[in-house]
Amino acid sequence: MASVTQKINQLLENRLTTELSAQAALEEELVYMNQIEDLFAEDTDDSLNTLLDNYWSAWESLSNTPAVDTEQEQVYETGRALTEQFNAIDSSLEELLSDLDQEISSGVSEINALTSELAALNKSILSAESSGANANDLKDKRNTLVDELGELIDIDITTKEDGSYLITTAGGLPLVEDSIAHSLEMKDDRIYWCGNSGSDYDITDDISGGSLAGSLIIRDEVIPEISAELDELASAIIWTLNYQHSQGAGQTYFEGPLEGTYATDGSGTLASLAYGNEIDYSKDFSMVIQDSSSTESEYQTVVVDMGISRAEITDIQGSGQANCTYELTVIDEGVLGEQTVVQSGGDALGGITSSDSVAAALDAALAQQTLTITTADGTQRLLISDTGSGATRSAADIAEQLSSIDGITAYASATEAQFSLDGITQAQDGDIVRFTLYVDGQEEEVGFTVDASQALLKSSLRRPWPRLQKRSTRTGRTRI
Repeated sequence: MASVTQKINQLLENRLTTELSAQAALEEELVYMNQIEDLFAEDTDDSLNTLLDNYWSAWESLSNTPAVDTEQEQVYETGRALTEQFNAIDSSLEELLSDLDQEISSGVSEINALTSELAALNKSILSAESSGANANDLKDKRNTLVDELGELIDIDITTKEDGSYLITTAGGLPLVEDSIAHSLEMKDDRIYWCGNSGSDYDITDDISGGSLAGSLIIRDEVIPEISAELDELASAIIWTLNYQHSQGAGQTYFEGPLEGTYATDGSGTLASLAYGNEIDYSKDFSMVIQDSSSTESEYQTVVVDMGISRAEITDIQGSGQANCTYELTVIDEGVLGEQTVVQSGGDALGGITSSDSVAAALDAALAQQTLTITTADGTQRLLISDTGSGATRSAADIAEQLSSIDGITAYASATEAQFSLDGITQAQDGDIVRFTLYVDGQEEEVGFTVDASQALLKSSLRRPWPRLQKRSTRTGRTRI
């Protein structure tokens, strides 16, 4: 009885599988590239190219007759049509990404089904041949399935001595080994090879052939690049339009609060905006404000200095003039007999308060607040409060905290405690007036000697900085 012996050049078979794999990848890419091309077709009325031409033409017409309502409406309508097309293309690209995820997931499932069937064929072929049966039909089927697998993912095939196939990924991980199949799994948009011991390996970047590779290239490279270029084009149009608007003024004033889409980050600086690098900081930004509350409208121009310094403190009011030195002055509570000394604002700066609480008086001098300090190294915040971390409402403490920030030098300016001498009615020359003064957390025993001839109360302290001058109003002032 005659028998048929199967003769296969395994090298040629492997080469054929590799070419089929490369072709499948290109065909898959072509399918999606055609869909993407349709989104940017230039021969339609709603193509980006046509809508851009219409938009710029509308602006050109408006520049010739800016007060004509129809020209204004045309700019609005063409701008809206252009915006809708940008959004439509973006949505279509998102849908393509979703379709690709489904395609990749289905491809992984199909690969797993093929590798399981190939592992079973390996076993069947070995079993048939060991019993002396002819396994040519099984081998033909195995070769067919190998080609199908190669069209899904690039693989390497090795024929073992017993005639079974060892099929591995391009990276060398086994997919079919004897009668064992190793599966693939898709997790978080990545493809993993799953080992029997529970070890998983990300092989996404190693897949270079088969329809799976074509889908991955479109999903992970082509569409993200096109989306980025589309965003760049839209951003350029937005910036150009807003820049031109900023050069002129509207026909009417804005009323009520203005709302915008863009906001700065925690630094509060314009440089942190999406278009921060496009702003011309050499030119100041000005606004004209109309006050129509009275019969005759009043106008005020507000100028915003666009200069950026290396270090900047915000959220604190100053004169707004250049090269100014701003002093933060605050003193802790001090005790003068039964009265409490704190710094307060207005006419009572440095005066005595006995009815208000210390906290209330401090609120009048320097409210609890947070300073935002922006430097070349980033943004920091300094909390000024009586409790918690940060700085207390003390000149020395605030200056110390600010000076620790690179680019800022802060000093604690002189502080004054002012109090009345009316209660001292029996003092004679040579008498000593003593009290305890608490300043910036330091306790000092202060004493002064009455000297009517000099109209001064001389300090009995060795330290020279407390001085009390007697005034005709019977009020003394000590500078610290």
